[in-house]
Amino acid sequence: MFESSIPVGVSNRHVHLCQEDWDILFPNQAITKKSDLKQTGEFASEQTVTLVGPKGVIQKRPRIRSS
Repeated sequence: MFESSIPVGVSNRHVHLCQEDWDILFPNQAITKKSDLKQTGEFASEQTVTLVGPKGVIQKRPRIRSS
């Protein structure tokens, strides 16, 4: 399992990552579209992340959102 400390912005269902953090978490991978969002031109990806904080693991694995 890959372990790294990367600050992320998290909503109820998705995270936003900058390109640098994407490249750390998903080296040599392009983002894979899962479904379109209501916001024009934005989509949810197939890729998910496991979030771990001071209180433990967040069980729901949020998707990466394009922006």
